[in-house]
Amino acid sequence: MRCQVCRKIFSLIDKPTPRQRSAHKNRQILTLLLNKMPFARICEACDITMSTLYGKIDFFHRQVLAFAAVREQRMLQGFKKNRLYLATDRQDYVVNWTCRADKRNVTLGAVATADLQSGYVFGMHLNYDAGLDRNAVEAAAKQLGDPQTPSAFRRYARLWLESDYQRSVNDTLNRRQARGGQNDPAAVYADSAARQDPESSEEYDQGRKLPDQGMQVHSEYTLYAHFLLLRQLFRGVGKARFYILDP
Repeated sequence: MRCQVCRKIFSLIDKPTPRQRSAHKNRQILTLLLNKMPFARICEACDITMSTLYGKIDFFHRQVLAFAAVREQRMLQGFKKNRLYLATDRQDYVVNWTCRADKRNVTLGAVATADLQSGYVFGMHLNYDAGLDRNAVEAAAKQLGDPQTPSAFRRYARLWLESDYQRSVNDTLNRRQARGGQNDPAAVYADSAARQDPESSEEYDQGRKLPDQGMQVHSEYTLYAHFLLLRQLFRGVGKARFYILDP
């Protein structure tokens, strides 16, 4: 094609599989993945390398996101209601340990909102940022003095730092020792009242740890970002009532 302004010739990519040498194997690889075949067996059956398989998985992920984006955009453009009833809930996901020498689990939390009538999930956000380098953030936070600064005035206030984790573990251990192992309701309520932030749902002990890769985000920041995105999404749609179902 030729540009009508600068008269330069260019070509457009009209296929979703540019530069793929084994695009004809995509259907077979996807079928094997959906049938939960081990990665090593897929590489053997399809005569591909492990790096090629991971590249295919990334390609399938991009295609699924693009497909969902087009369908949801069409749905939301015609989505007109006088009143919306939305339900919001939070769930915790326990990630299993990856090293025998350290069997502590990583617990991540997600918040989701769905329409009560249709069951459509408008958004689900995880308190985790995979695009950050943990060592770099920890070094920058230490240089800025974040560990000694109140959380509201930190540069990296939304992230769980190693100092925050150690403080949470120590506070939990001290409260449990003061409680003396009592599990009656009065002791449990007293333990909750003694927490530094009783409204926070996050609490670490010696059996949990922070992610080794990426960084965990404080749940209150994830919850705020979730509702901020919903407000942008439903601006001008009408009234929306939020029922927070948090046991």
